[in-house]
Amino acid sequence: MSPVFKNVGHDSGKIISGNNKNGKIYPGGTREKACPLARGTVRLIMVHAGEIAWRPLSRTVQRLTNRLRTAKGRAKTGLFVFEGFRLFEAALAAGCVPETVVVRNDPETRQRLHLLLGKYHVGKTAIYLATPREIQELADTTESPGILAVARQMPPMPVDRTIAGKRLLVVDNVRDPGNLGAILRSAAAFAVDGVYLSRGTVDLYNAKVVRSSMGAVFVLPIGRTADHKMLGQELRRRRFTIFVGDPHEGRTPDQVSLPVHCALVIGGETEGISEIWRKIGAQPLRIPTAPTIESLNSAVAAGILLYQLFGSKPPQTKGMTSGRAGQRAREGRR
Repeated sequence: MSPVFKNVGHDSGKIISGNNKNGKIYPGGTREKACPLARGTVRLIMVHAGEIAWRPLSRTVQRLTNRLRTAKGRAKTGLFVFEGFRLFEAALAAGCVPETVVVRNDPETRQRLHLLLGKYHVGKTAIYLATPREIQELADTTESPGILAVARQMPPMPVDRTIAGKRLLVVDNVRDPGNLGAILRSAAAFAVDGVYLSRGTVDLYNAKVVRSSMGAVFVLPIGRTADHKMLGQELRRRRFTIFVGDPHEGRTPDQVSLPVHCALVIGGETEGISEIWRKIGAQPLRIPTAPTIESLNSAVAAGILLYQLFGSKPPQTKGMTSGRAGQRAREGRR
């Protein structure tokens, strides 16, 4: 059953009946209680049908949100924070239901949240109402989008499970959060089966990574690896062809036939890829550019290579390369 709501906001503190201004009766045994806030009062509504609790913003929630802005705080709690209705809906659509939500206390923002919670049948989530000033102080952006959420981090994907896919991405030494987020967004766009992040890569749950990924963190199987050699050997054992993005040498993507099992390694702009990938025989791939440009941004290069490898042509399979057979191969990858 969808959550049941009443109009929530500052008022005189009067506890009203089960009818709203339009006379509609809300079922589900709704219980109301006036709670103090900075100005006036706000109703705390416990909705039996969906178990949704609306509460005034507390210092405990404020301290937790600030703590999750640091990698140490995220690692200790196993939680992370993100902002904006687009990410909030992406999380709900992927089955990642936040444990705590802080929303700006104005009619338009409350109504938008109301509709989303009903659409995805969300229950057992604490909703905290904040003043514009309070939510701006918690925001990681220049102007708060009016909502932020705290959710539990997804368990990292183990090596053996991720490698069950056919198209993998390894992100090696990418330290800029905006770049990592954009890379993950491209990986989701081109249906990568799994992503591995090296030990030198920025924290997956950095707020800018989550924001730049545009929801990709909620849908991609993502793991972390501290042992490149072990991952490389496991890929080899499972007959993966490994490509590494290289700004200066190697074949161009249109010169290679896409194997059924393929892994692409993208390195950061400062450190580049770890030497172990070349030692295990990874094949360099380059993107032709004007001679006046030394290299491309790692996120841009990743997007181009992912499209060239996975988005523009089907994998090379025996006896299934053209005509209806080729179409079946392409459909099998979607």
